[in-house]
Amino acid sequence: MKYFSLPILACFLTACPVKNCNYVPPVCQGTDAIIDDGLYKNGPVDHLTILDAEIIGDSIFIEFGSSGCDGSTWELFLVDANVIMKSKPEQRNIRLSLKNKELCEAYFTKTISFNIKPLQIQSNKIYLNLKYWNKELLYEY
Repeated sequence: MKYFSLPILACFLTACPVKNCNYVPPVCQGTDAIIDDGLYKNGPVDHLTILDAEIIGDSIFIEFGSSGCDGSTWELFLVDANVIMKSKPEQRNIRLSLKNKELCEAYFTKTISFNIKPLQIQSNKIYLNLKYWNKELLYEY
């Protein structure tokens, strides 16, 4: 018998992963957060607006918007700055990196999820400071 991983299971068990309960949950992409200070500083930074973010289990769901033709060619990464800030609990800086080559003026919103298990540290919780999102995201594991 095969078992689902926790992030995949969270996608199926969650009826409303963001605060807008008319929202239909996305299929989990299963992409891991990337810990890379160079990519954090120098990776793609095409314009996007973060509309909502929520941690469920070992996944972060980010609803965002950007201009484009249909968003099908967007390349997205969740990147960590590879710095653990000392506080109670500790903190990490993360950002959604978008590479958008679409030259249309339409505006689309999407929700994407990432596995944030690689961001765990020895303690059982950490704040994730998502760039361009002004609300606290406490990841407890």
